[in-house]
Amino acid sequence: MIPSPTDVLLRICACLLLAAAPTYGQVRLGMAPPAPGPTDWLRGAPAADEPAPRCTLVAFYAQLPHLLVGDVAWLEATQRRFGDRGLRVVVVVADEATPGLDRVEVCSVVRDEGLLVERAWLRVPAVHHRNLVALDERGVVVFAGAPGCGVVDMVERQLAGELDVVAEERARTWRLQLVQGFDDLAGGPAAELLAPLVAGSPRDGLLAGLQYLTLATKANDLAAARTLRRAGLRAMAAEPRALAVFADLVLRG
Repeated sequence: MIPSPTDVLLRICACLLLAAAPTYGQVRLGMAPPAPGPTDWLRGAPAADEPAPRCTLVAFYAQLPHLLVGDVAWLEATQRRFGDRGLRVVVVVADEATPGLDRVEVCSVVRDEGLLVERAWLRVPAVHHRNLVALDERGVVVFAGAPGCGVVDMVERQLAGELDVVAEERARTWRLQLVQGFDDLAGGPAAELLAPLVAGSPRDGLLAGLQYLTLATKANDLAAARTLRRAGLRAMAAEPRALAVFADLVLRG
């Protein structure tokens, strides 16, 4: 049997995944993160009898501290937006001198002075800013990624008890693999692959942006690209981080 274009695409990306696995974060969705856990709380330490939040979003800045300056407003806004519904945002830094830490007011803060937690969870510096890990109330990983890449969609699903870890892992895997192998992918199979991912996370600026690039530059379907651009702008109008990622990719196209 002759394999379909989609089968070929899946096989290519499976090989890319195996090649990239040693350099990607150590945490895996559906599993508890490795020890040690964060214990040196600078702000927002949980009480001993306090129930675990429905969703804990851990943002790591110990290895790349300069990223916090650009993220702090988004982290604080996310905590304020979802805190009453059961979200806790935890910022992990190497020390109190981290730029931007003085602007953290409502998020919790953990000091990871020896980088033990970040290296155990992420293994390597977040070269492409893949520095976010989300846990459910059991302490199980339900998301790993970056600001602007489906975080709000994930948080809302988790807080509503509707999160599908298998679907989140699929989206996480394709975010990584499509960025690494996008230039080598054919337009038709890539568009076919991206459509359900974007539908599942409409505020994922990376996936929507890659779909736009696929339609505009690979599939040469400008009408579909324009439709997607309008839909993306509407979906992400109130999500500045996702919109920034989407707009960056649209402008490249």
